[in-house]
Amino acid sequence: MELVKGDFDSAIADCNQAIELKPNFADAYGNRGGAKEGKGDLNGAIADCDQAIRLQPNSVTPYINRSIAKRKQGDWKGAIADSDKAIHLRPGLANSFLNRGLARQLKGDLNGARNDFKKALQLKPGFALAQKALDELDKKTE
Repeated sequence: MELVKGDFDSAIADCNQAIELKPNFADAYGNRGGAKEGKGDLNGAIADCDQAIRLQPNSVTPYINRSIAKRKQGDWKGAIADSDKAIHLRPGLANSFLNRGLARQLKGDLNGARNDFKKALQLKPGFALAQKALDELDKKTE
């Protein structure tokens, strides 16, 4: 899929087509939200993720995508809440712990962030983004 390749415009176009054909297709809204977040359209990303969650409240992806968009907007409390929900729905997903850790770090909860980064690495050994986040946090707190 184009979203995985980083071709956000094509991913959005594909999702638009899917939504046109099937207006209640939650995954299309969630994926379009992720693509919009990737393009920097944070309000659009949140709106699409909200719709995906309304349609399919137990899907993890829209919570993760909305968490990233909220974190980038500076809504750390909202980002943490969305990450908590994603962790509740799927406790073994390392990305949820990484996202929550990044939001906690920005909020100033460095111990919580460190624990989340370590948990992400425990769940997914060699997870480069989590390792980088942990290394950078350790450098700041030395």
